[in-house]
Amino acid sequence: MVYRLYVAGVPLVAGTDSLSGFGLHRELELYVAAGIPADKVLRLATLGAAEVMSADAITGSIAVGKRADMILLPADPIKDISVLRKTVKVFKDDRVWNVSDLYEAVGISPFN
Repeated sequence: MVYRLYVAGVPLVAGTDSLSGFGLHRELELYVAAGIPADKVLRLATLGAAEVMSADAITGSIAVGKRADMILLPADPIKDISVLRKTVKVFKDDRVWNVSDLYEAVGISPFN
């Protein structure tokens, strides 16, 4: 169904009611498993979501004048979307966070 909506041009926005991050990883994996190319899945989770919320002038992509939160991954998510589960660092505002520290802050033991 998700793939048919995508092909029909229906705007899809990735999101979850699950624990932030963990459920989203799985959702993006399922979009790819449904047949949506990984690069398109990454776009709908970033710029596409910002466009739906009419916030694309300030967020959703990396450009001068935009807020740019980013993650550092150990590999290319276009080749394997599951690499999102292996995020190394998070860049938010003017801070850099180690993912293991973020896990500990919400009571989750770090894992690889």
